[in-house]
Amino acid sequence: MTAEQEVSTHEDPDIGPVIEVARTAIGQQFDIAERLDTKARGLVTIGGAWYAVVTTVAGQALAVENLDRAWVGLVAVCAAAGAVALLATIVSSSQVWRLIPDKDLSPEALAEMRNDALAGGHVLGDKLLQHYAVVLRARVANNDDRARAYKWAQRLWVAAMFLTLLELAASFAARIFG
Repeated sequence: MTAEQEVSTHEDPDIGPVIEVARTAIGQQFDIAERLDTKARGLVTIGGAWYAVVTTVAGQALAVENLDRAWVGLVAVCAAAGAVALLATIVSSSQVWRLIPDKDLSPEALAEMRNDALAGGHVLGDKLLQHYAVVLRARVANNDDRARAYKWAQRLWVAAMFLTLLELAASFAARIFG
């Protein structure tokens, strides 16, 4: 029998469901962090692949003789600006997937909870709920920070995609008109 079950059956029959709700809420915050992480990594993966393809195609499109240098300069500026925006996306995305320390249960606190469980009463359930509240508060705050970083990374990603699309369009225009 787990400590949570002992609390719910021997101390206070109403606290078991509350503890389960707290554990579920903490688990949901973990799931949110995982989804944000996956989405941020996806931005970087798609952005990097798109940049590599566009730069390769643009380079091939510019591989003609007697091409006006203005076109080459325009394509180079778009490529450089796209690279800067992609690097900024990577930096912002790294703020989403970086490890953020959680409020863990210390060995001392665990030993104290064990002693409270052996002593009986409502103390253990209260301490467990207080701990879960601290953990949940920290995870919500961490995920709020992750969400803000992800929104910023999305904006940078859109800029990077636009600039590389502009690079591609300029290289085709150079090939046609240059």
